[in-house]
Amino acid sequence: MARVMFSCVGSFGHFHPLVALARALLSQGHEVMFVTAAGFAPRVTEAGFGCLPAGLDDRERRIRMAVYRPEMERVSPRRYRHFVFPRMFGAIEAPARVGDLGAAAARWRPEWLVHEPADYAAPVVAARLGVPSVNHSWGPAIPLDIVRLAAAEVAPLWQAAGLASDEFGGMYRGVYLDICPPDLQVPGWHPPGAVEPMRPEAIDPRPGEALPGWITGEHQPVLYVTLGTYFNQLSVFRVVLAGLSTVAAAVLVTVGADQDPTALGPQPANVHLARYVSQSLLLPHCAAVICHAGSNSILGAATHGLPLLCIPQGADQFDNAARCVQCGLGRQLLPGQLTPAAVTAAVTDVLSNPTYRSAAQHIQAQIRDLPPAAVVARRLFPR
Repeated sequence: MARVMFSCVGSFGHFHPLVALARALLSQGHEVMFVTAAGFAPRVTEAGFGCLPAGLDDRERRIRMAVYRPEMERVSPRRYRHFVFPRMFGAIEAPARVGDLGAAAARWRPEWLVHEPADYAAPVVAARLGVPSVNHSWGPAIPLDIVRLAAAEVAPLWQAAGLASDEFGGMYRGVYLDICPPDLQVPGWHPPGAVEPMRPEAIDPRPGEALPGWITGEHQPVLYVTLGTYFNQLSVFRVVLAGLSTVAAAVLVTVGADQDPTALGPQPANVHLARYVSQSLLLPHCAAVICHAGSNSILGAATHGLPLLCIPQGADQFDNAARCVQCGLGRQLLPGQLTPAAVTAAVTDVLSNPTYRSAAQHIQAQIRDLPPAAVVARRLFPR
């Protein structure tokens, strides 16, 4: 049996994609340990895994990014990711986690180190220990020019370890585990190493978790609105809700654990607010998804063949939203286009035009053709 350490930035979007493989390994008798930010550790242990601390909490990472804010405000949406990603995860996160991650690995002694695409400390630690690493994707790949920019930021970490880096910061020193269906992948993307495809799989509901009772008896289309857990500004929800006020549909809005749904004020009877509802329970009942185009959200919608209205706010969301539009999965509204009237028009189009659902069902079929986590676990980590 193998000892497999999973390393990720302490955030839902970085942790959730790893869960299916980690659970598959546990079920096959392997030992699994996560390493993530101390403040996120309760989410990991709640999911049933052991956890050791390393890296920054979201709040601390945002505080440290403040030094770049004047420059960030001048960056265009299309270049935002090129500016933010290398600084947030290369210059700030990686140096803050490499020491604790290395200490945790030295104590636990993994035989494999699985990490996600924003964890630039993990390849350094794996190389120093002489163990193989696996880069577990979270959706569409990070363009290689952005990976190179982040790699330049972490080159001093490799030098401090007495190791030679490469142009990608060690991100492709081992297998790249690709959970993105082919048509949603970045056009022309060709990784420099081995690629193993795997089906994206939703996290099972927590014990005792159930759908709100009104959903199963709902006869209108159900629209799901989410902005994830990082860019979930109430001001954006307010615009979306104003635009949905004239749409004949039931609406479920999840605002995230750090927001108060009551802050959005009284809502019509067809609008329901919550901090969180399990997407694995909810999405089978939905007609469409209105979201920030985070990778987890678009893959969740595509897994259920659901069309999208993408309202990207930052990070990889602009690229994801553009790719969804190119694939015919739905519409997008950029920040400067987001008005109640635009939301009304876009959602009405997404619900009434069958070509969006047809395109989503095509991606759904591609996802079904990918091997599940249990198969990949047996292939990569034989007993």
